[in-house]
Amino acid sequence: MSSPNLHAFCRSCGSPNPPQGPFCDLCTSQLEVPAGVRIFRIYATIMVAVYALTTFVGLGILGFSFFSLVNPLSMLHLGGDDLAGMFVQGGISLLIGPSLMALFLVALKSKRKPWLYGVHMVCIALGLTSCLSIFMSLPLIILYTRPGPKQYLMPLE
Repeated sequence: MSSPNLHAFCRSCGSPNPPQGPFCDLCTSQLEVPAGVRIFRIYATIMVAVYALTTFVGLGILGFSFFSLVNPLSMLHLGGDDLAGMFVQGGISLLIGPSLMALFLVALKSKRKPWLYGVHMVCIALGLTSCLSIFMSLPLIILYTRPGPKQYLMPLE
């Protein structure tokens, strides 16, 4: 049984390097980012856009329901239950959208730190709960169980 390859090989000179370093020890060129991390960056960017859209939709729902509440001559005749439901839906969207957008932005923009792998795993796990993002999250969780992303994101300090 062979041991897993725990070295990152430089694309320029071919020398083996510890996987934690971003640059080659011999020629100082940048080492390759693992495929899982590259795919996570695309996934996180899409999720930031989804949660930004969720936030704007929540604002629109709240604005529309407030307009319907204060304007008695509105062409829409919404009942009290409809308005209450719209307020709740808009409020939940305004709670969930910005907070999850912030989480994905932290995961996307943070430099490599020991805690970043855990944040990435939480973001991937959140994607597993949605029928819209499970097709991205499932392959990503499989890639993240391999040693490459963990070694890359958790550098030795």
